[in-house]
Amino acid sequence: MTTNPMARKARNSFLLGVVLMLIIALIVGATFWFLVLKKNDGGISSNEKIVFAFRLKQDVKYGEEITKDMVEAVTISEKVAPAGTFNSKVQDAKTEKWIDSAWTSGYKAKIDLKAGTILGSTLTYTEELGQDIRLTEYNMLTLPTTLDVGNIVDIRLRLGNGTDFIVVSKKYVENVLGDTISLNLSEEEILLMDSAVVEAYLSNTAELYVIQYVDGGMQEAATGNYVPSSDVKNLITNNPNVITEAKTKYTQTSRELIDSGLSDKDSANLETGIKTQVENAKKAREAYLNGLTTY
Repeated sequence: MTTNPMARKARNSFLLGVVLMLIIALIVGATFWFLVLKKNDGGISSNEKIVFAFRLKQDVKYGEEITKDMVEAVTISEKVAPAGTFNSKVQDAKTEKWIDSAWTSGYKAKIDLKAGTILGSTLTYTEELGQDIRLTEYNMLTLPTTLDVGNIVDIRLRLGNGTDFIVVSKKYVENVLGDTISLNLSEEEILLMDSAVVEAYLSNTAELYVIQYVDGGMQEAATGNYVPSSDVKNLITNNPNVITEAKTKYTQTSRELIDSGLSDKDSANLETGIKTQVENAKKAREAYLNGLTTY
């Protein structure tokens, strides 16, 4: 029986379309295997460096231990990997293949962490609280308007000559009640704060204030550069609760900078300006807190 030329042409076109679809499917499948499956199997793309990391599967509170059931192994671009990212794979020295690495127990969250966070050394800690750590309250500090529990902060001393010193750095705010702030401080930090408070009161143009980190989890701690008075320095040296490293930390050069700032006490305009600034900051915070209670 003679085949209709139009039917034969339509059948051939259909078969050609099926073949083309199969070829396209094979190409897409091969590309997916090379770019995704092959990466997860330990291969590294030559076009982009990747990092094998651990990611949180759930929210974790400050101080809570992160267990293996809370994390999952993922592959991310090196461009978005945070500093100190923990590796979920290790490379075999002989075969150069990547082998799965188990989550190490004992890590705790430095701050409240959300599900999806890539874990690393900047967000976690393993050491327990030192024997000299105490929950300490202060009500003479100038606080940021929106300061809240869980914020990460530095405490700084600003003097009348424009110099500004970091007294203690990267502290988790344990509690805030009105103008009172609670922090966990070591013996050394308590002594530094005591000295800074005294010096702030000695100078009418000085201010002891709190400043917030934008992203406390990712940002490194600021380096403290405040130097206590000689009396406090002697107390630190002779106090058995203070770590040995603190005994050689302070220099006369930095101390002279502070002394020069304290000598500028006779500027009435500057004194008035500082007092106004502090009062305005207190009023702004009171207004913010009052606004929260209306909801």
